[in-house]
Amino acid sequence: MTKKNFSWTTDFNLSIPRNKLVSFPGLETSPYRAYYAVGQPLSMKYMFHYTGVNSQTGLYQFASQQGNTSNPSLNDDLIPVKALTQFYSGGIQNAVQYEGFELDFLIEFVKQNGWSYLNSFVMPGSQLQNQPIEVQGRWQKPGDQSSIQQFSYTAQSGVYVNFLNSDGGIQDASFLRLKTLAFSYTLPNHFLEKAKLKNARIYLQCQNLVTITKYKGLDPQSQGLSMPLPRTITAGLQLSF
Repeated sequence: MTKKNFSWTTDFNLSIPRNKLVSFPGLETSPYRAYYAVGQPLSMKYMFHYTGVNSQTGLYQFASQQGNTSNPSLNDDLIPVKALTQFYSGGIQNAVQYEGFELDFLIEFVKQNGWSYLNSFVMPGSQLQNQPIEVQGRWQKPGDQSSIQQFSYTAQSGVYVNFLNSDGGIQDASFLRLKTLAFSYTLPNHFLEKAKLKNARIYLQCQNLVTITKYKGLDPQSQGLSMPLPRTITAGLQLSF
């Protein structure tokens, strides 16, 4: 009885990027005071803190020193809200061989914050542009509870700009993805001899096959309205005479 040829190898990698501004003499009086703070990561965003839509006015609101308002101060109300960065990322790659069969796959994972699709659209109602389906639940009358402010042509453009400068457009963009999958079968020697072939191999190759994420948008890696990575599936037959 012959022993079956079997092998399985696994590679794992993990990256945990970290940085911090340790010193910046004169920062408080420099133009960079709105962008950096000693002791904070360089990726930390200084923005308004979004607190929702006012149920009576239908406008976005933000935290300020005077309480919730639609018009916070650039000088006083910008705070370090969220780090727009990867917290960690990595992957697990497996290669399995059994007789003439081969299976290789790579699973990647990323824990990160990113821009949501809401930061990629113009103010709803201001221009002729497609909008996400969520705008159908926008604020329309006093008492409405919504995460999308009222439609307006120009009157509330300043409030919308405040939203774009707030953490309301930053969300969890973490994902788990089956990055690559390759399967192949090489025909045995006795078949090759009968067919007068040196080699014969059937294969299937896939990229970006499955993505698991809670991110709202086209793709958590490209983010916003940028085109996501294409899903590709290729099958073929290789013959050597």
